[in-house]
Amino acid sequence: MDTATAAAGDPITAKLTTPIRDRSKVLVPAGAAVAARIVRMRQFYGLDPSVAINIKLETVEVAGQFVPLSAIPDIGGHFQKAKKGTLRRPLQLGTLSSLEDRSAAFVFPEVSQPYLIRSGLESRWVTANPAEDSSATVK
Repeated sequence: MDTATAAAGDPITAKLTTPIRDRSKVLVPAGAAVAARIVRMRQFYGLDPSVAINIKLETVEVAGQFVPLSAIPDIGGHFQKAKKGTLRRPLQLGTLSSLEDRSAAFVFPEVSQPYLIRSGLESRWVTANPAEDSSATVK
């Protein structure tokens, strides 16, 4: 993704690196295609240049069909100090509407702009139905 041309609304393709499970039952296998979308993109210039994007998962491929996917980012509280040009996930609290949109914010600190975000980044998500114990990693 090139930040010089990317914008909110652009589609993103991904794949599950772990299956979506309901306890021990696999609902969606690892490797399934995931469609996502950029819902917000911000670029910061100056002394601390950075790029921040919000991604929302939309659908997952199940048995050859794309079905809606309702998932929220799994922030899990595991944060590492970010190195220059690496991905960092901030915990941002905002308005209720921003918390409800089920998007994940990713920040790339200390990068020159425009910045090229390479493929292969991983993020953890949890299916949004709290009655089911399901989670997956998307790459």
